Amino acid sequence: KIEINFQNARSKARELNEVADRLESLANTSFPEDIQNVLNTWKGENAQILCGKMEKLGDKLKSNAKKARRTANSINGIAQNLYYAEQQLQSLIIKYREDNHGNSRNRQFFIGFIHICGFCRRLQGSGK
Repeated sequence: KIEINFQNARSKARELNEVADRLESLANTSFPEDIQNVLNTWKGENAQILCGKMEKLGDKLKSNAKKARRTANSINGIAQNLYYAEQQLQSLIIKYREDNHGNSRNRQFFIGFIHICGFCRRLQGSGK
């Protein structure tokens, strides 16, 4: 299940990066071409106003693409951290089961770690 959740998060981050690519493509290629077409076919103050609004929209698309990339990077980082924490937890569980004669201090640490991982799982579940 850990691997599936990790791969799902990575997949969503890739999709978000693809959206960012499309937004940047629109802003950097399509919009400048469309603005030039407007200026070639339509003269006057209204053409200038429209082109100004199109340029602002292109800037917003670029800004949103950057935000999408930052979000994708955050998703990847969080997924990697959760994956690592879950792997460590599984290793500790195996070790604890193999050595169930651990002293009280080790048991308290282990129980505390399980509570932290449970908290991480609740955080992970709240993002769905």
